[in-house]
Amino acid sequence: MLDLRHLYLPASFVVALAWVGLLIPSSIALAFDDSIATKRPNVLLICIDDLKPRLGCYGDSMAKTPWVDRLARTAVRFENAYCNQAVCSPSRNALLVGLRPQSLGIYDLATNFRKGKADAITMPEHFKANGYFTQSLGKIFHVGHGNNDDRVSWSVESFKPKGRNYQLPENQNLNNSKDGTKAAAYESADAPEELYSDWQIADAAIQSLSQKSKSEDPWFLAVGFLKPHLPFVAPKKYWDLYDRDQIELASFQGLPADAPAYALQSSGELRAYSNIPSQGPIPDSVQRELIHGYLAAVSFTDHQIGRLLGALEQLGLSENTIVVLWGITVGILEITVCGASTATTNKRPESRSSSAPLAKPRG
Repeated sequence: MLDLRHLYLPASFVVALAWVGLLIPSSIALAFDDSIATKRPNVLLICIDDLKPRLGCYGDSMAKTPWVDRLARTAVRFENAYCNQAVCSPSRNALLVGLRPQSLGIYDLATNFRKGKADAITMPEHFKANGYFTQSLGKIFHVGHGNNDDRVSWSVESFKPKGRNYQLPENQNLNNSKDGTKAAAYESADAPEELYSDWQIADAAIQSLSQKSKSEDPWFLAVGFLKPHLPFVAPKKYWDLYDRDQIELASFQGLPADAPAYALQSSGELRAYSNIPSQGPIPDSVQRELIHGYLAAVSFTDHQIGRLLGALEQLGLSENTIVVLWGITVGILEITVCGASTATTNKRPESRSSSAPLAKPRG
Protein backbone atom coordinates (compact mmCIF):
# COMPACT_ATOMS: atom_id res chain seq x y z
CA MET A 1 0.00 0.00 0.00
CA LEU A 2 1.30 3.44 -0.94
CA ASP A 3 2.55 5.33 2.13
CA LEU A 4 1.31 8.91 1.79
CA ARG A 5 3.57 10.04 4.63
CA HIS A 6 6.61 9.66 2.40
CA LEU A 7 5.01 10.73 -0.86
CA TYR A 8 6.03 13.80 -2.83
CA LEU A 9 3.15 15.16 -4.87
CA PRO A 10 2.94 17.81 -7.57
CA ALA A 11 0.76 20.79 -6.66
CA SER A 12 -1.82 19.88 -9.29
CA PHE A 13 -2.34 16.48 -7.70
CA VAL A 14 -2.78 17.95 -4.23
CA VAL A 15 -5.50 20.22 -5.56
CA ALA A 16 -7.24 17.28 -7.21
CA LEU A 17 -7.11 15.21 -4.02
CA ALA A 18 -8.61 18.08 -2.06
CA TRP A 19 -11.30 18.35 -4.72
CA VAL A 20 -12.32 14.76 -4.10
CA GLY A 21 -12.78 15.67 -0.45
CA LEU A 22 -9.80 13.73 0.87
CA LEU A 23 -7.99 15.25 3.81
CA ILE A 24 -4.21 14.93 3.72
CA PRO A 25 -2.47 15.21 7.12
CA SER A 26 -0.45 18.40 7.49
CA SER A 27 2.57 16.34 8.54
CA ILE A 28 2.99 15.04 5.00
CA ALA A 29 5.97 16.52 3.15
CA LEU A 30 4.67 17.86 -0.17
CA ALA A 31 6.86 18.99 -3.04
CA PHE A 32 5.01 21.47 -5.24
CA ASP A 33 7.58 21.40 -8.03
CA ASP A 34 6.87 18.68 -10.60
CA SER A 35 10.57 18.35 -11.28
CA ILE A 36 11.16 17.24 -7.68
CA ALA A 37 8.51 14.55 -7.70
CA THR A 38 10.21 11.25 -8.47
CA LYS A 39 7.13 9.42 -9.69
CA ARG A 40 3.60 10.70 -9.64
CA PRO A 41 1.08 8.18 -8.28
CA ASN A 42 -1.65 6.64 -10.34
CA VAL A 43 -5.27 7.00 -9.23
CA LEU A 44 -8.00 4.36 -9.35
CA LEU A 45 -11.40 5.89 -8.53
CA ILE A 46 -14.10 3.26 -8.00
CA CYS A 47 -17.68 4.59 -8.07
CA ILE A 48 -20.56 2.31 -7.02
CA ASP A 49 -24.11 3.34 -7.87
CA ASP A 50 -26.57 3.38 -4.95
CA LEU A 51 -24.21 1.72 -2.49
CA LYS A 52 -25.15 2.48 1.10
CA PRO A 53 -23.02 1.22 4.01
CA ARG A 54 -24.36 -2.33 3.88
CA LEU A 55 -20.77 -3.52 4.05
CA GLY A 56 -18.90 -5.63 6.57
CA CYS A 57 -16.39 -2.82 7.15
CA TYR A 58 -19.25 -0.57 8.26
CA GLY A 59 -20.47 -3.08 10.82
CA ASP A 60 -23.08 -4.94 8.76
CA SER A 61 -22.78 -8.53 9.95
CA MET A 62 -24.97 -9.90 7.15
CA ALA A 63 -23.22 -8.31 4.16
CA LYS A 64 -20.73 -10.55 2.33
CA THR A 65 -18.19 -8.02 1.05
CA PRO A 66 -14.70 -9.50 1.60
CA TRP A 67 -12.91 -7.38 -1.01
CA VAL A 68 -14.22 -4.00 0.09
CA ASP A 69 -13.59 -5.04 3.70
CA ARG A 70 -10.01 -5.95 2.82
CA LEU A 71 -9.50 -2.55 1.18
CA ALA A 72 -10.96 -0.81 4.22
CA ARG A 73 -8.47 -2.51 6.54
CA THR A 74 -5.59 -0.73 4.79
CA ALA A 75 -7.41 2.54 4.12
CA VAL A 76 -9.00 5.51 5.82
CA ARG A 77 -12.71 4.77 6.20
CA PHE A 78 -14.98 7.80 6.41
CA GLU A 79 -17.94 7.59 8.80
CA ASN A 80 -19.67 10.86 7.94
CA ALA A 81 -19.57 11.16 4.15
CA TYR A 82 -22.99 11.95 2.67
CA CYS A 83 -24.28 12.36 -0.86
CA ASN A 84 -24.84 15.98 -1.92
CA GLN A 85 -28.25 15.21 -3.38
CA ALA A 86 -30.32 12.04 -3.67
CA VAL A 87 -30.32 12.34 -7.47
CA CYS A 88 -27.69 10.72 -9.66
CA SER A 89 -26.44 13.50 -11.93
CA PRO A 90 -26.22 16.34 -9.35
CA SER A 91 -24.45 14.07 -6.85
CA ARG A 92 -21.90 12.95 -9.46
CA ASN A 93 -21.41 16.55 -10.57
CA ALA A 94 -20.55 17.54 -7.00
CA LEU A 95 -17.63 15.10 -6.91
CA LEU A 96 -16.41 15.40 -10.49
CA VAL A 97 -16.85 19.16 -10.93
CA GLY A 98 -16.30 20.25 -7.33
CA LEU A 99 -19.48 22.32 -7.19
CA ARG A 100 -22.58 21.67 -5.12
CA PRO A 101 -25.97 21.37 -6.84
CA GLN A 102 -26.83 24.78 -5.37
CA SER A 103 -23.76 26.30 -7.02
CA LEU A 104 -24.48 24.80 -10.43
CA GLY A 105 -28.22 25.33 -10.13
CA ILE A 106 -28.78 21.80 -11.45
CA TYR A 107 -30.99 19.36 -9.56
CA ASP A 108 -32.27 17.01 -12.27
CA LEU A 109 -30.95 14.16 -14.39
CA ALA A 110 -31.24 15.73 -17.83
CA THR A 111 -29.29 18.98 -17.48
CA ASN A 112 -25.58 18.76 -18.25
CA PHE A 113 -23.33 20.46 -15.72
CA ARG A 114 -21.79 22.70 -18.40
CA LYS A 115 -25.11 24.46 -18.78
CA GLY A 116 -24.59 25.62 -15.23
CA LYS A 117 -20.88 26.41 -15.67
CA ALA A 118 -19.57 26.16 -19.22
CA ASP A 119 -15.93 26.72 -18.26
CA ALA A 120 -15.88 24.21 -15.41
CA ILE A 121 -12.73 22.10 -15.14
CA THR A 122 -13.60 18.61 -14.01
CA MET A 123 -11.40 16.50 -11.77
CA PRO A 124 -10.36 14.09 -14.58
CA GLU A 125 -9.85 17.07 -16.91
CA HIS A 126 -7.49 18.56 -14.33
CA PHE A 127 -5.49 15.34 -14.17
CA LYS A 128 -5.41 15.17 -17.97
CA ALA A 129 -4.10 18.75 -18.22
CA ASN A 130 -1.25 17.79 -15.91
CA GLY A 131 0.05 14.86 -17.90
CA TYR A 132 -2.21 12.02 -16.76
CA PHE A 133 -3.91 9.52 -19.03
CA THR A 134 -7.59 9.59 -18.04
CA GLN A 135 -10.25 7.02 -18.82
CA SER A 136 -13.86 6.39 -17.84
CA LEU A 137 -15.19 2.85 -17.68
CA GLY A 138 -18.84 2.24 -16.83
CA LYS A 139 -20.95 4.91 -15.17
CA ILE A 140 -19.00 7.98 -14.06
CA PHE A 141 -20.83 11.05 -15.36
CA HIS A 142 -24.59 10.53 -15.64
CA VAL A 143 -25.35 9.61 -19.24
CA GLY A 144 -28.98 9.27 -20.28
CA HIS A 145 -32.26 11.11 -19.76
CA GLY A 146 -30.94 13.65 -22.28
CA ASN A 147 -27.60 14.07 -20.49
CA ASN A 148 -24.24 13.14 -22.00
CA ASP A 149 -20.64 12.32 -21.18
CA ASP A 150 -17.92 14.98 -20.93
CA ARG A 151 -15.56 14.06 -23.74
CA VAL A 152 -12.99 16.72 -22.88
CA SER A 153 -12.38 15.06 -19.50
CA TRP A 154 -11.03 11.85 -20.98
CA SER A 155 -7.99 10.89 -23.04
CA VAL A 156 -9.91 8.18 -24.89
CA GLU A 157 -13.52 7.30 -25.60
CA SER A 158 -15.39 6.12 -22.50
CA PHE A 159 -16.09 2.41 -22.19
CA LYS A 160 -19.76 1.43 -22.10
CA PRO A 161 -20.68 -2.21 -21.42
CA LYS A 162 -23.03 -4.19 -23.64
CA GLY A 163 -24.40 -6.45 -20.93
CA ARG A 164 -28.04 -6.57 -19.92
CA ASN A 165 -29.84 -6.32 -16.61
CA TYR A 166 -32.03 -9.38 -17.04
CA GLN A 167 -31.05 -12.90 -18.03
CA LEU A 168 -34.41 -14.70 -17.66
CA PRO A 169 -36.58 -14.64 -20.83
CA GLU A 170 -39.71 -13.55 -18.98
CA ASN A 171 -37.98 -10.45 -17.69
CA GLN A 172 -36.23 -9.72 -20.97
CA ASN A 173 -39.51 -9.83 -22.87
CA LEU A 174 -41.32 -7.62 -20.39
CA ASN A 175 -38.43 -5.16 -20.16
CA ASN A 176 -38.48 -4.71 -23.95
CA SER A 177 -42.24 -4.21 -24.23
CA LYS A 178 -43.32 -1.18 -26.24
CA ASP A 179 -45.68 0.15 -23.56
CA GLY A 180 -42.74 1.03 -21.29
CA THR A 181 -43.59 -1.56 -18.64
CA LYS A 182 -40.64 -2.44 -16.43
CA ALA A 183 -39.80 -6.03 -15.58
CA ALA A 184 -39.19 -7.36 -12.07
CA ALA A 185 -37.39 -5.27 -9.45
CA TYR A 186 -35.04 -8.20 -8.78
CA GLU A 187 -33.80 -11.34 -10.49
CA SER A 188 -31.77 -14.40 -9.54
CA ALA A 189 -30.53 -16.18 -12.66
CA ASP A 190 -28.18 -19.14 -12.98
CA ALA A 191 -26.25 -17.34 -15.70
CA PRO A 192 -22.56 -16.67 -16.51
CA GLU A 193 -21.16 -13.55 -14.89
CA GLU A 194 -19.76 -12.23 -18.15
CA LEU A 195 -23.31 -11.53 -19.38
CA TYR A 196 -23.67 -8.80 -16.76
CA SER A 197 -22.52 -5.23 -17.37
CA ASP A 198 -20.49 -4.93 -14.17
CA TRP A 199 -18.40 -7.99 -15.07
CA GLN A 200 -17.70 -6.38 -18.46
CA ILE A 201 -16.75 -3.07 -16.81
CA ALA A 202 -14.29 -4.82 -14.49
CA ASP A 203 -12.88 -6.83 -17.40
CA ALA A 204 -12.32 -3.69 -19.51
CA ALA A 205 -10.68 -1.95 -16.54
CA ILE A 206 -8.33 -4.90 -16.02
CA GLN A 207 -7.36 -4.76 -19.70
CA SER A 208 -6.66 -1.04 -19.36
CA LEU A 209 -4.53 -1.64 -16.25
CA SER A 210 -2.55 -4.25 -18.18
CA GLN A 211 -1.83 -1.73 -20.91
CA LYS A 212 -0.89 1.00 -18.44
CA SER A 213 1.51 -1.34 -16.62
CA LYS A 214 3.75 -1.16 -19.70
CA SER A 215 3.96 2.64 -19.58
CA GLU A 216 5.75 5.07 -17.25
CA ASP A 217 3.10 7.75 -17.71
CA PRO A 218 0.73 8.33 -14.74
CA TRP A 219 -2.93 7.49 -15.16
CA PHE A 220 -6.34 8.26 -13.65
CA LEU A 221 -8.88 5.47 -14.15
CA ALA A 222 -12.49 6.04 -13.11
CA VAL A 223 -14.40 2.74 -12.88
CA GLY A 224 -18.14 3.05 -12.32
CA PHE A 225 -20.15 -0.03 -11.35
CA LEU A 226 -23.91 -0.05 -11.98
CA LYS A 227 -25.06 -2.27 -9.14
CA PRO A 228 -26.57 -2.30 -6.56
CA HIS A 229 -28.83 0.21 -8.31
CA LEU A 230 -32.31 -1.08 -9.19
CA PRO A 231 -33.18 -3.55 -10.55
CA PHE A 232 -31.44 -5.82 -8.06
CA VAL A 233 -30.05 -8.47 -10.38
CA ALA A 234 -27.10 -10.79 -9.84
CA PRO A 235 -26.11 -14.37 -10.68
CA LYS A 236 -27.78 -16.96 -8.47
CA LYS A 237 -24.61 -17.87 -6.58
CA TYR A 238 -24.58 -14.41 -4.98
CA TRP A 239 -28.18 -14.83 -3.87
CA ASP A 240 -27.15 -18.15 -2.38
CA LEU A 241 -24.76 -16.36 0.00
CA TYR A 242 -27.76 -15.21 2.05
CA ASP A 243 -30.54 -16.92 3.97
CA ARG A 244 -33.68 -14.91 3.29
CA ASP A 245 -35.28 -16.10 6.52
CA GLN A 246 -32.47 -14.36 8.42
CA ILE A 247 -33.09 -10.98 6.78
CA GLU A 248 -34.57 -8.51 9.24
CA LEU A 249 -37.08 -5.89 8.16
CA ALA A 250 -37.07 -2.35 9.46
CA SER A 251 -38.78 -2.32 12.84
CA PHE A 252 -40.08 1.20 12.23
CA GLN A 253 -41.72 1.91 8.87
CA GLY A 254 -43.19 5.36 8.96
CA LEU A 255 -42.46 9.06 9.26
CA PRO A 256 -40.04 10.25 11.94
CA ALA A 257 -41.55 12.20 14.80
CA ASP A 258 -42.55 15.77 13.78
CA ALA A 259 -41.54 15.21 10.15
CA PRO A 260 -43.78 16.81 7.49
CA ALA A 261 -45.77 14.47 5.26
CA TYR A 262 -43.82 15.78 2.28
CA ALA A 263 -40.68 14.14 3.68
CA LEU A 264 -42.10 10.68 2.92
CA GLN A 265 -41.24 9.95 -0.69
CA SER A 266 -43.61 8.04 -2.94
CA SER A 267 -41.14 5.31 -3.92
CA GLY A 268 -42.06 6.01 -7.53
CA GLU A 269 -38.95 4.41 -9.03
CA LEU A 270 -39.40 1.19 -7.08
CA ARG A 271 -43.16 0.98 -7.67
CA ALA A 272 -42.69 1.22 -11.44
CA TYR A 273 -41.49 -2.39 -11.51
CA SER A 274 -44.01 -5.05 -12.44
CA ASN A 275 -43.79 -7.13 -9.25
CA ILE A 276 -44.09 -4.20 -6.81
CA PRO A 277 -47.52 -2.86 -5.72
CA SER A 278 -48.21 0.50 -7.34
CA GLN A 279 -49.57 1.83 -4.06
CA GLY A 280 -50.18 0.84 -0.48
CA PRO A 281 -47.98 -1.24 1.84
CA ILE A 282 -45.37 -3.53 0.36
CA PRO A 283 -45.81 -7.06 1.75
CA ASP A 284 -43.15 -8.33 4.14
CA SER A 285 -42.27 -11.18 1.76
CA VAL A 286 -41.56 -8.71 -1.05
CA GLN A 287 -39.55 -6.51 1.31
CA ARG A 288 -37.33 -9.48 2.15
CA GLU A 289 -36.84 -10.32 -1.51
CA LEU A 290 -35.86 -6.74 -2.24
CA ILE A 291 -33.30 -6.68 0.56
CA HIS A 292 -32.07 -10.11 -0.49
CA GLY A 293 -31.63 -8.85 -4.06
CA TYR A 294 -29.85 -5.71 -2.89
CA LEU A 295 -27.38 -7.72 -0.79
CA ALA A 296 -26.77 -10.14 -3.67
CA ALA A 297 -26.06 -7.22 -6.01
CA VAL A 298 -23.67 -5.70 -3.45
CA SER A 299 -21.77 -9.00 -3.17
CA PHE A 300 -21.63 -9.35 -6.95
CA THR A 301 -20.11 -5.87 -7.27
CA ASP A 302 -17.73 -6.62 -4.41
CA HIS A 303 -16.43 -9.58 -6.41
CA GLN A 304 -15.80 -7.35 -9.44
CA ILE A 305 -13.87 -4.95 -7.19
CA GLY A 306 -11.84 -7.95 -6.02
CA ARG A 307 -10.99 -8.84 -9.61
CA LEU A 308 -9.90 -5.24 -10.21
CA LEU A 309 -7.77 -4.95 -7.06
CA GLY A 310 -6.30 -8.38 -7.66
CA ALA A 311 -5.16 -7.31 -11.13
CA LEU A 312 -3.68 -4.13 -9.66
CA GLU A 313 -1.49 -6.24 -7.39
CA GLN A 314 -0.58 -8.88 -9.97
CA LEU A 315 0.53 -6.19 -12.44
CA GLY A 316 2.77 -4.59 -9.84
CA LEU A 317 0.79 -1.34 -9.80
CA SER A 318 -0.56 -1.30 -6.25
CA GLU A 319 2.51 0.30 -4.64
CA ASN A 320 2.17 3.45 -6.73
CA THR A 321 -1.62 3.68 -7.01
CA ILE A 322 -4.04 5.57 -4.79
CA VAL A 323 -7.38 3.76 -4.64
CA VAL A 324 -10.52 5.69 -3.75
CA LEU A 325 -13.84 3.87 -3.32
CA TRP A 326 -17.00 5.96 -3.33
CA GLY A 327 -20.63 4.95 -2.89
CA ILE A 328 -22.82 7.38 -4.82
CA THR A 329 -26.38 8.67 -4.92
CA VAL A 330 -27.64 6.50 -2.10
CA GLY A 331 -30.15 9.12 -1.07
CA ILE A 332 -33.09 8.35 1.18
CA LEU A 333 -33.88 4.92 -0.16
CA GLU A 334 -37.09 3.08 0.51
CA ILE A 335 -37.11 1.54 3.98
CA THR A 336 -38.04 -1.77 2.40
CA VAL A 337 -34.80 -1.73 0.40
CA CYS A 338 -32.45 -0.47 3.08
CA GLY A 339 -33.44 -2.99 5.71
CA ALA A 340 -33.38 -2.88 9.46
CA SER A 341 -30.19 -0.88 9.72
CA THR A 342 -31.85 2.14 8.13
CA ALA A 343 -34.84 2.77 10.33
CA THR A 344 -34.94 1.26 13.78
CA THR A 345 -36.29 4.29 15.60
CA ASN A 346 -38.52 7.23 14.80
CA LYS A 347 -35.60 9.66 14.99
CA ARG A 348 -33.54 9.95 11.80
CA PRO A 349 -34.16 7.04 9.40
CA GLU A 350 -32.33 8.88 6.64
CA SER A 351 -28.98 8.98 8.43
CA ARG A 352 -27.62 5.67 7.09
CA SER A 353 -29.49 5.65 3.79
CA SER A 354 -27.91 8.96 2.76
CA SER A 355 -24.46 7.95 4.02
CA ALA A 356 -22.04 7.32 1.18
CA PRO A 357 -19.22 4.81 1.75
CA LEU A 358 -15.84 6.44 1.15
CA ALA A 359 -12.31 5.14 1.65
CA LYS A 360 -8.83 6.21 0.63
CA PRO A 361 -5.28 4.99 1.36
CA ARG A 362 -4.24 5.29 4.98
CA GLY A 363 -1.80 8.16 5.53
